[in-house]
Amino acid sequence: MPTSHLKVTVPVSWEVQGVGHQVSEPKSPVRKRLEKRSLSSPKSPRCSSYAPRDWRHDENSPVNKAKKRRDELLEAQVIENARKVARAKHIARKIELERQQEKELLAEQIEDKLKAADQRRQAYLDVKKHRAVPKTPTKTRQSRKESIHSFESKLAEAEDRRAVEYERRLESVRQHLDRVRNRCDHMRMVRKVQGWWRQATRRALVARNFFSPGDPGEHLEIGRASCRGR
Repeated sequence: MPTSHLKVTVPVSWEVQGVGHQVSEPKSPVRKRLEKRSLSSPKSPRCSSYAPRDWRHDENSPVNKAKKRRDELLEAQVIENARKVARAKHIARKIELERQQEKELLAEQIEDKLKAADQRRQAYLDVKKHRAVPKTPTKTRQSRKESIHSFESKLAEAEDRRAVEYERRLESVRQHLDRVRNRCDHMRMVRKVQGWWRQATRRALVARNFFSPGDPGEHLEIGRASCRGR
């Protein structure tokens, strides 16, 4: 069934009855506010009742004055920063130059000290060389056979010296033993003589007490005296 007779066409714009101008399509509240804001702006070309001013070419305008003042401040700040950077670079260059001079001076002082030390060392070596005893001639390279013979001869000489030293010490030990033996014999003989003398004295005292007239108790006193003397 055809539906073309049910289609309704909505005109974009229509003539309002009794009004001599066309009315546009109804708009939303948001769109109306945006259009009102754009029409009220001085930069909007749609506002015919308000004559816009060219703010960009007016030097006496507050905006341009503020921009000019801002540019002047920025330029002065840039110049001041450049001056500070140049002064800092000059100070750094001066400090670096002073450090370089100090390093060069220190290097010169160290070089002078090294030269003086080298001169003193050379003078000491010269004096030592002048006072030194001449060296013994260097030994020539000998064959293996000669070196073996020389080693054997040195070994024999060392053995001879060792034997002589052993004999000397052995002789000193023998002499010491002889002195000890003689001393012991002397002491033994002295002890024997002393014992014989004490025994003979005692016998003489006993014989005199028993075989000679006198006090009967005299031999007891003599015996006690001999015991005390013993």
